[in-house]
Amino acid sequence: MARKVIVKLVDDLDGTPIEDGTGSTVTFAYGKKSYEIDLSDTNAAKLEDALAPFIAAARPPASSRYTTPRAK
Repeated sequence: MARKVIVKLVDDLDGTPIEDGTGSTVTFAYGKKSYEIDLSDTNAAKLEDALAPFIAAARPPASSRYTTPRAK
């Protein structure tokens, strides 16, 4: 007997199916935690709009990498 497995992407926010070629997996961080969420194009735009004023006022994180001068 043959078995066919179909994986369907579903919007994690409202549970609606995401059609092929649309939607996206959005990754973001808040505090010291990183998150990933599958969203339809509509909900991804809502998240982007909601975060826009915070992103506009934000700055990139300070680099924790530094270089040590090499001995000559």
